[in-house]
Amino acid sequence: MPDSEVKAIAAWTWRARLENRIFRGRDSAVSLNRLALDALRQWHNEADAIALFVLLQDMHGHTPGKRFALDFRAMRDAGLTSLSIPRLRAARRTLEAVGLVRLVGNYRAGSVHQTFTLARLRVPSGDGAGFVHIREPG
Repeated sequence: MPDSEVKAIAAWTWRARLENRIFRGRDSAVSLNRLALDALRQWHNEADAIALFVLLQDMHGHTPGKRFALDFRAMRDAGLTSLSIPRLRAARRTLEAVGLVRLVGNYRAGSVHQTFTLARLRVPSGDGAGFVHIREPG
């Protein structure tokens, strides 16, 4: 590894330390894309969708491509949300419609919940048609 690369990594690390951006478990920041929030604000259930999006970013956003189940009853039992299951389902459908959550595994009765992954929005298309979504592989 060249000295210039080592120096660049050290400079980035020191800058992150000075800006208090070093990961420390639960004492760390969660990143939210403002374009995603803008896209959600256009829906009738924006508050529920944003709440679910923030929760999913908190739990899974640090691992791109991570697959996770959405077991709303378990989420409520764990105290992660107080939204009703119908409101959580509607929020999930909104996240899917906007392109922030993508179904990657189907439900099997009695054994497997639907599996999802977080997706990212690209910049607005500029043609008035709305947002262009990045298509994740798979």
